[in-house]
Amino acid sequence: MLAWTQNWLDTPEKASLRIIRLLSAAGLPYVRDVVIPDEVGGYTQIDHLLLTAQGLVLLEWQYLRGVLHGSDYSQQWTRFEGKTRHDFDNPLKRMQRLAQTLDQLLPGAQSSMPLHGFLLMSGSARFAKGWPQGVLDEARLRAWLDAQQGQTLSPHYRMVWNMLLARVVFEPVVGLK
Repeated sequence: MLAWTQNWLDTPEKASLRIIRLLSAAGLPYVRDVVIPDEVGGYTQIDHLLLTAQGLVLLEWQYLRGVLHGSDYSQQWTRFEGKTRHDFDNPLKRMQRLAQTLDQLLPGAQSSMPLHGFLLMSGSARFAKGWPQGVLDEARLRAWLDAQQGQTLSPHYRMVWNMLLARVVFEPVVGLK
């Protein structure tokens, strides 16, 4: 009953703040709302970018409710909420394009640092046939961040991180209570 009440009272704004607090508390270099040049002369946005001992991590966030049908490879996902059906492009495909664009932003230096991407989901949505690879909910993100604790960041990764921050626009993360 308590979980149902918490899901019912949850909002995208509350979930977004939880994610920001969680990522800020992880102690890893982290920025959000990163704006990078895209491949057609415009700009695109990345929700969260952090540096780990395993390389750069790109996190795209969505707040969803309902039952989801989709996989890593499907072009479209479907969300059922009550009697409503909503088809949408597989967000993992967008993440792949963002990762490629980010990779091109730092030619040479980036090639020696891995880039990982995750779709981060908040809300009460659940997958009907299991979670696709590369999709995390808040609990899975917390466990993943806990596993990063105590790992040393290489000087090369820090150098690439600093080069990247010099080439992008981002909203700095300040201490949240």
